[in-house]
Amino acid sequence: MAATRLTVPSASEVMIAEWGTTGKSLGNLLNQSRGFLDYRMIWAVAAGFVLPSVLIYQPVVTMERRIL
Repeated sequence: MAATRLTVPSASEVMIAEWGTTGKSLGNLLNQSRGFLDYRMIWAVAAGFVLPSVLIYQPVVTMERRIL
């Protein structure tokens, strides 16, 4: 359960890794939006990674509490 709790929020780390290795996808979109000062797109991309992490993390914590 501890490993699951640690891996779920890693979506932001994956975004940084994919941008660093490929220079494409959402990491690149985030960087371009920052350059154009497009704050709506910056928040949309960030929410696209953070919200799923939070939505998956909460059931994992609930399941862990029930097991323990």
